[in-house]
Amino acid sequence: MRRTVLTIMAIALSLSFLVMPVEAQVSGKTEAPDSEGAKLFKQHCEVCHGEGGKGNIGPDLTDSKWKYGSTDNDLFTTISKGRSGGMPAWENQLSPDKIKKLITYIRSIGEKK
Repeated sequence: MRRTVLTIMAIALSLSFLVMPVEAQVSGKTEAPDSEGAKLFKQHCEVCHGEGGKGNIGPDLTDSKWKYGSTDNDLFTTISKGRSGGMPAWENQLSPDKIKKLITYIRSIGEKK
């Protein structure tokens, strides 16, 4: 009986990560300039958001003025689903894990509080 309870608890804990909000899974990490998030940004985002995310065709991602929200969940939705007016949807090209790495990188280039 005890073993069954421990097994159920272990499974529940493992599954809780799957349903945890994106924000809780991403926040608090920093990214090195050569990280996968930085490489993904350079490959997919830099053409519109500029070198280092300072803005170009797309908005500046280094400030705190974001039209569609600034939580990790907001960013995940914007990156995966896109936004009318120019932001393409990336959900068919980037896995959720890669989008989370992008979010972590974007956080690392943003304004320091």
